[in-house]
Amino acid sequence: HAGLGGADDRSCYRFGPTRFSVIPKVAVGKISLRFVPEQDHQTLIECLQQHIEKRFKLLWSANRVELRVHSVGDWWEADPQSQLFQMAERAVRREWGEPPLYVREGGTMPVASLIEKMLGAPALMIPMGQSSDSCHLANERLRRVNLIKGKNVVRHLLEEVVAAAAPAAAVLAGSAAASPRQPQQ
Repeated sequence: HAGLGGADDRSCYRFGPTRFSVIPKVAVGKISLRFVPEQDHQTLIECLQQHIEKRFKLLWSANRVELRVHSVGDWWEADPQSQLFQMAERAVRREWGEPPLYVREGGTMPVASLIEKMLGAPALMIPMGQSSDSCHLANERLRRVNLIKGKNVVRHLLEEVVAAAAPAAAVLAGSAAASPRQPQQ
C-alpha cells in the first residue's frame, strides 16, 4: 500500500478518489424559499438571514457568509367559490368520474399572481400529475393517461366557459346589430 513518496495510503486522509484534496476558494448554496398566502416575503428573508448568520457564527470560521436574493414572487391563492373554480370542478368530475381532491399547496405562485394582476382576470391552476411524479426533480414524469385526461379536462372547462359566455355575447351582438353604423369619413 505504498503511495506517493513511499507514504502509506492508509495513513492519509482521503477525500475523493485520491489522497490529495483541493479546497475551493468559494462555496455557493442556492435556496428556494416557498411561503404561503398572507406571509410577507421580506419577513421570511430577514428570518433566513438571521438564521444563517447565527449558525455561521457557531463555526468560528475566518470565512464570511453572504445572502443574496435573486428574485421574489408574490403568493397566490385560488378562490374555490369562484364561478371559474366551480366550472373546473365539474370538468374534472366529468372526465375522471370523481370529484377533485382539493389540496392546498403552492402558495408561492408568482406566475399566477402576475397573470391575475396583468389581465385583471382570475387565474386557475389545474394540476395533471400525481404526487409520485417527482415534480421539478431530475426524474420528473407525467403519466400518459394523466396528460390525455388533463387535456380533456381543459377542453371540458373551455366548453363550459364558452357556453356561459354565449348569452352575454348574443346580447352584445344583438345590440351591435340594432344600432345603426356611422358612415366612415
